[in-house]
Amino acid sequence: MAVVRPRSRRPGWFPAVAASAVIVVSAIVGIVVLTLRDVPDAAPALGPTAQRIIAEVDVIAVSLYTDTTVRQETIIAPEEYAAAREAVQRVRHQWQSIRDAVEPTKRDRIDELIERLDTAIANRATPSSVREIVDELENELGSLASFGSR
Repeated sequence: MAVVRPRSRRPGWFPAVAASAVIVVSAIVGIVVLTLRDVPDAAPALGPTAQRIIAEVDVIAVSLYTDTTVRQETIIAPEEYAAAREAVQRVRHQWQSIRDAVEPTKRDRIDELIERLDTAIANRATPSSVREIVDELENELGSLASFGSR
């Protein structure tokens, strides 16, 4: 006597589609998990970035924007003057990378000092006035430089 199996109600391609769906869902879940895991911290490395900014503004005041670069609103060394302008832009860029992680009152004060520094150099202010702005900026950034250096 022959054994007759009843015919399946689902089509033959159903297991292949189900396996494909499981693979696709697993891939989507994997991508989401990897994406969420790689999210950077809300507070980036304040300390090291603040230290780099302090070093950069110190270079501006000590070697790029001096009496040998600008005297009586006249550019004497155009290369150093251009380098000082570029250094201010680097400072601004580095500051933007940590700005949102800083408390609003300190953030506004540092924004103002960077703007004053940029304006002073653009207007060919005396090196001593630029040094004063740099000193103020270094003082404001000094408290941030201790973050993340532990």
